[in-house]
Amino acid sequence: MGDEYKKDKPLFSKEVRDVFEHSSIPLAVYYVNNGRFMTYLVSDAFCKMYGTTHEELVGRLNSPDPFVNIPDDEEKRLWEVVKNFSGKDAPFNAVFHEYVPNLNETITVHANGAHQFTPDGRRYSVVTYEKITEESLQLLFVDETKEELSILDGLTMDCLSIWIVDGKNQNIKLIQNHNGKKNMISNGILNGFKKLGDYQNGLDYYINTYVYPEDRERVHELLSFEHFSKVLQTKKVFTLRFRQQYKDYPLLHIQMSITYGQNGSTGNYIIAVRDVTGTVKEEIEEQQKLQEALDKAEAASRAKSTFLFNVSHDIRTPLNAIIGFAELAEKHSDNPARQKDCQNKIKSTSYQLLDILNNVLEMARIESGKYVIDTQLTYCPEFFEKWTTMFTRETHDKNISISVNYKIEHPYLFLDQVHITEILMNILSNAVKYTAPGGSIFISTTEYPGNEPGTCLVKTVIKDTGIGISKDFLPHIYDDFERERTTSTSSISGTGLGLSIVKKLVDLMNGTIDIESEIGVGTTVTITLPHKIGEAPSATISEPIEDLSHFFYGKHILLAEDNDLNAEIAMEILADVGFEVDRASDGVNCVDMVKSKPAGTYDLILMDIQMPNMNGYKAANYIRNLPDPKLSGIPIIAMTANAFKEDVDNALESGMNGHIAKPIEVRSMLNTIYHILQNK
Repeated sequence: MGDEYKKDKPLFSKEVRDVFEHSSIPLAVYYVNNGRFMTYLVSDAFCKMYGTTHEELVGRLNSPDPFVNIPDDEEKRLWEVVKNFSGKDAPFNAVFHEYVPNLNETITVHANGAHQFTPDGRRYSVVTYEKITEESLQLLFVDETKEELSILDGLTMDCLSIWIVDGKNQNIKLIQNHNGKKNMISNGILNGFKKLGDYQNGLDYYINTYVYPEDRERVHELLSFEHFSKVLQTKKVFTLRFRQQYKDYPLLHIQMSITYGQNGSTGNYIIAVRDVTGTVKEEIEEQQKLQEALDKAEAASRAKSTFLFNVSHDIRTPLNAIIGFAELAEKHSDNPARQKDCQNKIKSTSYQLLDILNNVLEMARIESGKYVIDTQLTYCPEFFEKWTTMFTRETHDKNISISVNYKIEHPYLFLDQVHITEILMNILSNAVKYTAPGGSIFISTTEYPGNEPGTCLVKTVIKDTGIGISKDFLPHIYDDFERERTTSTSSISGTGLGLSIVKKLVDLMNGTIDIESEIGVGTTVTITLPHKIGEAPSATISEPIEDLSHFFYGKHILLAEDNDLNAEIAMEILADVGFEVDRASDGVNCVDMVKSKPAGTYDLILMDIQMPNMNGYKAANYIRNLPDPKLSGIPIIAMTANAFKEDVDNALESGMNGHIAKPIEVRSMLNTIYHILQNK
């Protein structure tokens, strides 16, 4: 087999072969045929590493036999790597131990290789070897070795042509030229170098004819023999990139890598030429992506800084009002009418503050990916009437007229009531907020056929005669924290998150939103959402109960609440409607009080979630596992500031019967307690 191979056409020219054989890196070049490897040549450093000669290795067919000195437990693993490498274009990379008889020692070797092809399509592989110590096992290659490997990379991979410059007389000679689509590049260099023979004259001709005009001066200077030979006294490789453009041909990016051949700087120099247009294009695109990402990050940072400024102002404004009205109420303690007015304003301003907080938390929740769309059968006439009448007082105070047009064919649809209310309330809130006194708002809700059987589309249009939005700002209308007018300039509060939240919610529901606006004319918002069509339920949903004192009187509640102020408020509200209330300061105290009291003492437990020592979930779970069914079956309602959908789910999963969100809305809380006690 070896003799047959020696008669085959050589893989490389003599000059390239010399570079490989005299390399300071231990390496071997293998001829690949039908998944088998034959050693084509080895370097001097390889022979030295294994204590052998070129003659002993060249032409040898590799099989498991040469690796008999590898320990049995490693041989199977290594040959799996070799087998995979031989049949594919994947790189070869392996670390193994072997005993070298000629040196009478066991060494650790790192082998690294890749397949290449000659211009006529023959396959060969270059594998480098490194003898490593335990200390250097993790490092594998030092920088110097990497530099030298880049020389071989420049000689064997994707090169258009390879040249040798005589270090003494500076003559230049072509030793390898790859033909094909990139022939113009090779010919350009041939015309400059091969014709004239002398490196400097050939360089001048090539640069003046083929190099992009703006790059010529730089290339003249850096590719001069004097410059690169000086650089190579301290470096092993000199690399230069520049642009090439000839007549009407496309602009190309060329890379020239120069290194020295045998005998260092006093011998020959090797020049490898590549077309790196694709690589440069990818680098430019990557730089553009990085720049775009940087621009977005900087824009986001500016927006968040603006947001912090706005939200700080917006939070301080209602807080200042709350504190101010509280002081006024105290000052006018003898004036019930004035006190009631202050209390109403404190309550109204508190809800404004809560809206700001909810918007910030909502956006954080959406961005964290924890948002859940939860649909339930809904009686639409009641639902849409409810949200359109929520701003009755504000519109009355500003003398804004509202007209509503409602056309829904199917009265029962599956809706995510919480989030749809949030969407529509955000839009209507803006309409009321930005419409001047005496203006008008038009609302229409219309059902259209859905894209799939059993579904429909509900289009809601909210049109106002407000101040409008400029054309320049419309493209940024959904950006986080963005506001066309800040609170300090418009006296209208807001975080700049409302429409951003709306857009994200609409997208999550597979709907669409469109906004048209004109300064001084008004704004029209159109929201279209898909819904499944439902049927009327067989049982009537329980209506809220207004006066529940007669039902609550004498019933005993255990309130688990660690915050003294929250506990004081809740206990007074519950006592006012007839409950007897005990308080536990944390989850452990709550469990102890349940266990220490006779069964039947407590009719209900109101459980805070975030408490010291034991949180509400754990406390509820502990109570549910008590051996006495009269204790384990006590109804438990979460009463917590953890108010998101997943918080409700967590409460139910821990064994609770219901959920009440803080801040407490008294009527809603009492209705929830009533329905749970009624079904006890």
